[in-house]
Amino acid sequence: ARYAYSLGLSSAGGPITAYGSPQESPRFDRLVKFDLDTGSVADAYEFAHGRLMVAEPTFVCKVGQERDQALKAREDDGYVLVLVSDVSSADTSGGVCEVEASFLLVFDASDLSRGAVAEVKMPEMIPFGLHSEWLPFEGLSH
Repeated sequence: ARYAYSLGLSSAGGPITAYGSPQESPRFDRLVKFDLDTGSVADAYEFAHGRLMVAEPTFVCKVGQERDQALKAREDDGYVLVLVSDVSSADTSGGVCEVEASFLLVFDASDLSRGAVAEVKMPEMIPFGLHSEWLPFEGLSH
C-alpha cells in the first residue's frame, strides 16, 4: 500500500500517566494521510479542538469500483470514513462524559484537507473506540 490513514495528536500535553473520563483524556484531533513511499505526511485535516471524540479512520473504495481497479487507477481513489462524537457541551461531573450526538464523516481520500464531503447524523450515540474495519455487505455472515 502506498497510503495509510491514521489519527494524530496535535499535542498530548506531556507524558500520559493516568486516564480519566474521555473529556479529560488526550484527544486525537487530526486525520492524517501518510505516503509510505516517501515517509512523509501527504495530507491532513484538523478537527475542531474540544468538540469531537474521533474513532479510527477506515478507507473504502468508491461504489461500483472493485479493489483491484482502485489499485490500478489511483490508490487513494475512495473515501475515508470516521465516526465522531460531539462532546462540546458534555457534562463531565462525576467522571461521566455524555455524548451530544454521533456522526459519520466522509472524506475524499485524495483531498483530506478539504474537510468532510458528507456528514451523517447517527440515529444512536456511538461509544468511543479506536478500532474499526470496513467489509462489503457480502462479506458479513448472516
